[in-house]
Amino acid sequence: TTDGEDLIYAFIDSYGYNSGTVKYRKGNGAWIDFGTGYPNGMRINHALPFYRDSKVRVGGNAGVWESPLAETDFTPVVVPWVEKQAYESPKDTVKFDCHSYLNHKDAVWTWSFSPAPKYVSNIHARNPRVVFKEPGMYSATLSITQNGQTVSKTVTDMVEVRVAPSIDNCDRPGELPKNIMKATVDSYQSGEDGSKAIDGNTSTLWHTPWSGSPGHPHYIQLDLGDNYNISKLIHTPRTDGSNGRIKDYELYISDNVSNWGTYVLKGTFENTSSPTTVEFPVKTGRYVKLVALSEVNDNNWTSIAEIGFIGCRVTTSVNDYFSDATLHAFPIPAINLITVNLPFQNGLNAYSYNVFNTSGQLLKSGNAGENQTSISIDVNSYPSGQYVVILEDKTGIHYRVKFIKR
Repeated sequence: TTDGEDLIYAFIDSYGYNSGTVKYRKGNGAWIDFGTGYPNGMRINHALPFYRDSKVRVGGNAGVWESPLAETDFTPVVVPWVEKQAYESPKDTVKFDCHSYLNHKDAVWTWSFSPAPKYVSNIHARNPRVVFKEPGMYSATLSITQNGQTVSKTVTDMVEVRVAPSIDNCDRPGELPKNIMKATVDSYQSGEDGSKAIDGNTSTLWHTPWSGSPGHPHYIQLDLGDNYNISKLIHTPRTDGSNGRIKDYELYISDNVSNWGTYVLKGTFENTSSPTTVEFPVKTGRYVKLVALSEVNDNNWTSIAEIGFIGCRVTTSVNDYFSDATLHAFPIPAINLITVNLPFQNGLNAYSYNVFNTSGQLLKSGNAGENQTSISIDVNSYPSGQYVVILEDKTGIHYRVKFIKR
């Protein structure tokens, strides 16, 4: 209530010749008859307050009964809410809402965030949409003003924004690109060759010959198109049946197809249509081979809907993958600041950027607006050595430039 006391309601079922009734009291005071037309024969199932309209609703054998609260004005209890606590990328839109105990009449909401976000749809909206600038922890404050009184609630570290998974970040590696992979298999059914296991479509598959299929082992070998530090296998079996699903398997990773060495992973897949992700100690290589040793129904076939891997580029491959043609950094060597000229597109493109050391460790992330022609990065605290700045525009195109810190 407005004076800080609890208002307590008692809903009493009818029994015998006694009619149902509703009573209320303030704090520990005496019970008072509510007297608002409560159905005499009501036996209650649920009673809920609807603070938005300052009403109470009761459901029971006599239907639904609704009444204004005994006191329709009360001090709000502020409850800020967010859709989830952790988000996987600074590009995600974060949805906030007000779940406060509050009559919405004449209420004014005011949201604030710390650190300041990149975008807020409306700070006075009950349910704003927010985009944060960079990875980190963010606190939210919701203030509600009503009848000349303002009540606020701050939730410290309400939202965590994580670094987006990326093959250019070994601290948070991403899924390796399939568009540059090439597949080789030991055998295949016509129309179901190895490329179907890396086409991004789980309704197609690699399948060994339906009839006369040679016995196990079967294998699919991939040229990843680049050298990677690989840490996870993603295996999606066929989804329309169990024929050919792999049971026992071995995984090999190498930088030389003539020398596979020992397996990095050996295990058994469950007989399921769901994808399975298996983690293993990081192994560096350009070539991978998944060897099927048996099938879930003890048949000779092998099939895979999709195969993928999680990893990050090794240092040398970063220099080969990106072009320096449109980016320039100065001064070289840098002492306190490094300035990078952006591939300016007449205000049509914004950029996100990441700074990495030669070990693939992410040192800094940030954003550049559509009308910026350059970015300046404070590198004063960086040790002497070589670094890489990677830009990504909103279409997903990447740019790279190297610099040296003195």
